[in-house]
Amino acid sequence: MKNLLLYLSLGFALALGNSACQPEAPCDSVTCQNGGTCVGEGDCNCPPNYVGGFCQTFVPSSPCDTVQCTNGRTCVNGNCECPTGFGGPNCNTMLTPSSVVISKIELPIYPITQPNGSNWDDAAGGDWPDIFVTLTPGTSVSLNGGYRSNTFDNQMGAPLTFTTGMPIIINAPDQPYTLAVWDDDGSGNPPELMHKRTFKMTAYNGFFSDQVAILHLDAYGCVFHVDWNF
Repeated sequence: MKNLLLYLSLGFALALGNSACQPEAPCDSVTCQNGGTCVGEGDCNCPPNYVGGFCQTFVPSSPCDTVQCTNGRTCVNGNCECPTGFGGPNCNTMLTPSSVVISKIELPIYPITQPNGSNWDDAAGGDWPDIFVTLTPGTSVSLNGGYRSNTFDNQMGAPLTFTTGMPIIINAPDQPYTLAVWDDDGSGNPPELMHKRTFKMTAYNGFFSDQVAILHLDAYGCVFHVDWNF
């Protein structure tokens, strides 16, 4: 009986020993990341665009996969091609122009009579205004010290385009300029000021995209066709 108990005890001990010494599976201690799965001898089988021992590193299939461009731009070969006036890795930085070159000025809208309804040229014996424009630095109207256009005689509301004396180079676009619309009353008579507007070229958001700055002057409209230098 003692021999039988001894044999049983030894068998039970050997069974416990064999169970405790069994090795764990290779993948038991491996944690694969980003949707990877462990296979074979503990290796991670990684999904597309992920590499590394645990699938921890993302590798884009295209250099533009991780690039986000703003202001309507798209990525090309890993870089954002920014529109005029914007910079930075994502085109989200508005640049400050160093100068503005005006190639022409358009006056598509203007009243042909004075605010009280009378004709501009009554005093000079005419009917409709003889229009020219001036553009001068500062906040005051002046017939000297700036740009003065050619004159369009006897205008009845047709759109006007001024190109004589162009281009105009504005070297301080962040400083005020005054645009004035005049009626030329002829030799010996001073011109009549029809309208004026003081502005800064850099104060108009969105003008970089189409290279045109637009000013709305109450009953007047003015369009500058410009190139921006940065």
